[in-house]
Amino acid sequence: MTISRRSIIKAPVFFVAVAGSASVLPLEVTASQPSIDSALRSLYAAKRGILISLPRKDGHRDRALKHLDQAIHELKLYMTV
Repeated sequence: MTISRRSIIKAPVFFVAVAGSASVLPLEVTASQPSIDSALRSLYAAKRGILISLPRKDGHRDRALKHLDQAIHELKLYMTV
């Protein structure tokens, strides 16, 4: 196999492009989503309201907190996509 001058010149450029792009890309990308941010604030407010409320029978409070935690988690996942 012969190595041409052209292939020698292309190889470092490709390596620099790949190596350089890996260090520039962030690990997590977030976009400005005002509606999602507002929804997240509302979910946190609802959770605070439930946390300060008196516990009731039948575990309704615990289930509501569980659902709010799930919704908050899903929104955070959506925001990082």
